[in-house]
Amino acid sequence: EWMLTELNKEEVEAAQSGAIFAQNLKDKIKELEGKLDILLDAHLDGTISREEYTAKKEKIINEKSELSEKSKDFERNGNHWLEPARQFILAAQQAKIIALQENPVAGRDFLKRIGSNRVLLSQKVAIEPKKSWQILYNLPAEARSAEATNAEHTIWLPPLISERMEFLDPEKNPFFRHSRVELIMAYRDGRPVGRMSVHENIPHVVRHKEKIGFFGFFECVDDQEVANALFDYGEAWLKEKGYQGIRGPMNFSINGEYALLVDGFQFPPMIEMTHARPYYARLLEHYGFTGSQDMYAYQLHFAEGLPGRIIDKAHKVEKSIPGLHVRSIDIKRLEREAKIVHHIYTKAWDDNWGAVPMTEEEVMALAKELKFVIDPDLALVAELNGEPIGFSLSLPDINQAIRKANGHLFPFGLIKILMKKRHLTAMRVFAMGVLNEYRHKGIDTIFYQRTLEAGLKKGYLTAEMSLINESNAPMRRVLERIGARIYKTYRMYDKTLS
Repeated sequence: EWMLTELNKEEVEAAQSGAIFAQNLKDKIKELEGKLDILLDAHLDGTISREEYTAKKEKIINEKSELSEKSKDFERNGNHWLEPARQFILAAQQAKIIALQENPVAGRDFLKRIGSNRVLLSQKVAIEPKKSWQILYNLPAEARSAEATNAEHTIWLPPLISERMEFLDPEKNPFFRHSRVELIMAYRDGRPVGRMSVHENIPHVVRHKEKIGFFGFFECVDDQEVANALFDYGEAWLKEKGYQGIRGPMNFSINGEYALLVDGFQFPPMIEMTHARPYYARLLEHYGFTGSQDMYAYQLHFAEGLPGRIIDKAHKVEKSIPGLHVRSIDIKRLEREAKIVHHIYTKAWDDNWGAVPMTEEEVMALAKELKFVIDPDLALVAELNGEPIGFSLSLPDINQAIRKANGHLFPFGLIKILMKKRHLTAMRVFAMGVLNEYRHKGIDTIFYQRTLEAGLKKGYLTAEMSLINESNAPMRRVLERIGARIYKTYRMYDKTLS
């Protein structure tokens, strides 16, 4: 009895000290976010060099990531030892009573109920190649289920199973026409604990002249052994095909979902963006991966309005370029419009880090996928004397509606999506490009001015601009000028095959 009394006292004290500890962590994280803003301003103003900025930024992000993980660990495990301890004490009391009764049947039933944890002695990780339906239905739901009640994981978005099935179907996804893919899963004692794709990207190899393979769709429990087993299998698969390195995550290419979230875990993923747990970066880095490129997601709050100078500049640019006309795309002629965007995208993005041209078939497949989402007011083409020279494609954040479907369109998922679609509060600037000879003339400013004003009229509260390479200083300066700020950081990882 005295042990239970002491445990109750401990519970009260732990709750009080825990609240203070959690608040201190939040205050430190907020302080680091302020330091990142100050550091970015200093870099953009030219006060510090790129090298100094990169080094200091990396240090702050790592510190913030550690604090965020501590906070999540505390929420998950902070005082959770108290209830198991209470159950242990109660079980010990019951064991004493049963022992005094000298009743073998009661003793046997008691031992069966409390268990012996023998399964811990035989825990091994098994890796198996899987078909698309198996990798989707088993994970990530299983891998996340142990902590599904945590706010961090309720942010994660269950994908639409039917859409992901089509994406992973070799008969329907044009990516499989030119590159090989292996889908793999990790099991422990029959329970799925991790998944990953490992794949080629032949257009990348041809374009960049590097023998590198890729991984994607990475989901894993917080266990280095499981992650190592997945990557060991992936490395062996790539080495067998003559590759010298591995990069990721990419699902399946840089023209789709790519990069690992390393900062900004508290925000839900926008349309065509990924989400991750804070410990994923640690699993990769402990295996030997190093960061090769950082990308940013910027956010703009419509309540703050567009700076007047941006509106003025957009109007001046339109007047200063005779023959310039910015129009909305024609949804009824989507195939033709997709070909225009493909032409500009291929040329305008040619110098971007890791850029790989999409095939025409891949562009048409993407257009088909996004047709349900595209809003003509947010999809623009710039023409000069009737010739397309630039495009901007922004998308309503349909993820807010998809969340309601919980991965399934039927029987009621589609209805829920259609109902929620009318009340979305955010949008994402998905892609933008201007032909080289017309860059630095302010056409991108017109795109932002038109798009953001349209979003404001539609009642959106925020806009995300992503992904912006850390090395893309011109685009980052434009975003800073219109009032956008970095709120998420993503990272690509590389590793030489051992």
